Amino acid sequence: MIQNTQIVYAKPPADGALPDPAGTFNVVHTPFDTEAVNLKAGEVLVENHYLSIDPYHRFGLYDPAVTRSQFPATKPGTIISTYGVSRVLRSANPKYAVGDLLYSWVRWERFTVVDEPNLQYLQKVKAGIDPVHYLGPLGAPGLTGYAGITRIAKPKAGETIVVSATTGAVGMVASQLAKRLGLTVVGMAGSDEKVRYLVDELGLDAAFNY
Repeated sequence: MIQNTQIVYAKPPADGALPDPAGTFNVVHTPFDTEAVNLKAGEVLVENHYLSIDPYHRFGLYDPAVTRSQFPATKPGTIISTYGVSRVLRSANPKYAVGDLLYSWVRWERFTVVDEPNLQYLQKVKAGIDPVHYLGPLGAPGLTGYAGITRIAKPKAGETIVVSATTGAVGMVASQLAKRLGLTVVGMAGSDEKVRYLVDELGLDAAFNY
């Protein structure tokens, strides 16, 4: 029988510290029979090919008895939810057929049953588009960068804008969108190699190593 590999949240990292994978998460292997899964009407069983690990996941990794936050605390024992690119293995939904490649809201695991609350997030991956792009410029990072420029900053052509963490998924979208809108764009990164990438590859007007 095949295994469903899952990344289970074990305990919060020290307050303010970066998570230590060895202590913060456990890798669990559970026997899994894809044919034995009882799908309810509308549900889809998928195998996850790509999973997004995003900065916002860190916001939930804290002990509510120690730290106060507006972001809900993730409960130990939880398999963290995330966006992914998944292949349909079985379907009880007429919109999705076996073999369809989907952009989906799943969990850090190999197999996920996409149930009623999460069906709204399913999108078929369009032919000719690298599926990985759905977790970058076509996914949450891209939307964050787009909204940050067009809805929050609202810069005007001819102005100068500085984009932090410019080589990250959000920063690359925001900086390139700003260039297309006619701004002078200054980026920042943590190494000389990344600075060269921003100027030579992404076409920013300037960049510096902080």
